[in-house]
Amino acid sequence: MIGGDGDQFAEGGNHWLHAARRNVNLTLLIHDNQVYGLTTGQFSPTTNIGEKNKATPVPVVEAPVNAMQLALSAGATFVARGYAGDNKQETELLVEAIKHKGFSIIDTMQPCVTFNHHNTFAWFYERVYKLQEQGHDMTNKMQAFERAEEWPLRRPVKEGEKEKVATGIFFKEDRPTWEDGTPQIAQKPLVKQSLENIDISPLLDELM
Repeated sequence: MIGGDGDQFAEGGNHWLHAARRNVNLTLLIHDNQVYGLTTGQFSPTTNIGEKNKATPVPVVEAPVNAMQLALSAGATFVARGYAGDNKQETELLVEAIKHKGFSIIDTMQPCVTFNHHNTFAWFYERVYKLQEQGHDMTNKMQAFERAEEWPLRRPVKEGEKEKVATGIFFKEDRPTWEDGTPQIAQKPLVKQSLENIDISPLLDELM
């Protein structure tokens, strides 16, 4: 499934959050450019504090959604962040997410060159680093929360401060999926199952 930061962290958040806690066998890829890029750049739930543009000239005062921590707390069993400027890493993350049995999410930072003039490719190149090159333990959820706390910041950036943006797999675990606990669809989806030789009379008698 593919979506943007606006539809996935705003009006669509209630859908994937429950898919994550149920551990539905699904991969969600989020194109995160930190604005509503298709509607002239209004603020999105991931816009940083203090940002302003022509669409919304009043600076943002709300703290941005921390996608990684939100996914971790919701129960996602594969949580990763990618960067559109690193095709090799992005491809590797996609392969691992699709191979993972359970709910996997990749929040891909994708600069909007039209409306977001702060979080540019150059901005990310100066700040991104790879978790797996730093010896990160992807099985340690608390360590994943700590790495996710580095960015986005929930306060205005101080003068001269340069944030660190971690990319790679934050967390991964094996846990029974929703499908594993639903025997009715263990072999195949309901829509593909035969309706022949099914007698619902006992059920109707019970409900009468």
